Amino acid sequence: MGNEFNVPEVYSSGTPIDGSGPDSAGKDLVKTRGDIVKILDGQKKQGVDFFKISNQLSRESYFALADYADSLNTPFAG
Repeated sequence: MGNEFNVPEVYSSGTPIDGSGPDSAGKDLVKTRGDIVKILDGQKKQGVDFFKISNQLSRESYFALADYADSLNTPFAG
């Protein structure tokens, strides 16, 4: 038996992505579609495994983020 190790796989996200609201401190804020591109591109460059979204995104921003995340072949969760 060699040096085999059982280790968990760890997936990481960047800073949570959210819309403006009372619980948005410390998050990457989306106000425009341009914000989505800037935020997701930046997090992708940092090597995230997925994008973490919070619950204050508008419906429009949510679907725009989903479309752009798909174009980057990166899942999102939240």
